[in-house]
Amino acid sequence: MNYLFCVLTGVVFYSSTLAAYIHQVDYFPAWGYIALFLSFAFILTFLLMAHTTQRMGITVATIASKLSLVIPVSFSLLLFSRGHTELSPINSVGILLALVAIVLASFQPKLSKIKNFRKKDHPLILPIGVFLLGGTIDTLINFANLKYLQQGEDAIFVISIFILTFIWGVIWLLIKGNGLQNRSLYGGLLLGVPNFFSMIFLLKSLDTFDSNGALIYPLVNIGIILGGSLVSVCIFHDRLMKINYLGVFLALVSLILISWTNE
Repeated sequence: MNYLFCVLTGVVFYSSTLAAYIHQVDYFPAWGYIALFLSFAFILTFLLMAHTTQRMGITVATIASKLSLVIPVSFSLLLFSRGHTELSPINSVGILLALVAIVLASFQPKLSKIKNFRKKDHPLILPIGVFLLGGTIDTLINFANLKYLQQGEDAIFVISIFILTFIWGVIWLLIKGNGLQNRSLYGGLLLGVPNFFSMIFLLKSLDTFDSNGALIYPLVNIGIILGGSLVSVCIFHDRLMKINYLGVFLALVSLILISWTNE
């Protein structure tokens, strides 16, 4: 239901943009196939994250997801760089420090106990899949923004992805024979709105900084870590370990280094 509420959020806030686009466009958009692939990747990543959490713990799933930023950062530096957004040595140190910070801030030994572990099942495939799919999603979003999205198409692109993802989700529920529960509706409503706008803000950030994923993706992930830690402590009254506080501190340092400019 998360993806349905993402679509509804987009329709409510961008209804005029959506209507104008539908009346003007009479061809399949260049980014259409990317949106189709991303929708399938979204639902597959969701399922892999769930299975990884069940089998190997939430810590492994979270770290695998966050560290996937290595893939879009690498593509941004090696293939998408345009020259005037090159990173300085200080920025590069900040990116490496961000990876360390993510691991330390996410570490929760009590939650990382492997469940139903059997070597013959090769459970490492699950976090590896989360890592690769997460990185592929972010890379393709950056690629679409760099090569195909025209001015004002970001909302249409995001709505299209979530419509297709919702369809994949419905198909999966029909195959599994699972029905909808009230908590799914409430959870979808709570997650749908922020998920939609997080995608919009990500695209606008990439557009503002010339699709420099090497800068944007570490900042986004560090922001999530810091925000999550703040909510965890202030609202849910969770107790962070010393290693988590060290991760938060390194996240702040990496944030400064990544944003550093000699200008």
